[in-house]
Amino acid sequence: MEAGKPYGLIYGSMASMEIRRIEAGILDNVTDFDTTMTPFAAGLGPFVHVDKEGYVGREPLQAADRRKRILGLKSKIATPEYLGGVLENGQSVGHVTAATWSPTLDCGIGYVRFDEPGDWVGKTLSMQTEDGNTIECEIVELPFYDMEKRIPRGLDKNIPQGTIFLGCLARASSIFISGAKVMTCRGRWRLSKEMIRSFAFNRFALSARSFNQLGRGRFISSLT
Repeated sequence: MEAGKPYGLIYGSMASMEIRRIEAGILDNVTDFDTTMTPFAAGLGPFVHVDKEGYVGREPLQAADRRKRILGLKSKIATPEYLGGVLENGQSVGHVTAATWSPTLDCGIGYVRFDEPGDWVGKTLSMQTEDGNTIECEIVELPFYDMEKRIPRGLDKNIPQGTIFLGCLARASSIFISGAKVMTCRGRWRLSKEMIRSFAFNRFALSARSFNQLGRGRFISSLT
């Protein structure tokens, strides 16, 4: 922590990773989608080569509805309730699978998993709150910002201001910071052992300004 003070290093938690995950539209297996859904319903359609020959499940996928069942929802006044219902005209049409308050967008955001595919984007629906009331929410495409992924590709240097949390580092070598001292190990980017020892942390966060001082303001995380 002493070594990180000049860069604004502070303790964080796994909750910070959840904020970044949801803002970026990163889905969690089982929590957000499961084996009862097609790749199209889970929003993974671009990764499916439907016309490729000779793979298991080809015919059902060719006949499947191509519309997504997992989308984003936003509320200006409240954080969506985890597992809370999403309603249209008072009738349940889906539920929230993940939710947080977005410091980047300054509003409540979350994923909604609809019971059936439909033309949901752009609609104003209702979501249930913890106290049993309902409030309006807007259905949007994922991710919530930087749709073309220009920031991680280094094409947009206008990093959203606020605190960028890099999250829990039970194994600190699973994070690399662009511009910081790094090393490669079997094809993976890793923090050097010297950096890991000097920081001596399990959980940390870095302010956006300090983060940019280290490099181009990009990060890749994969807990291994």
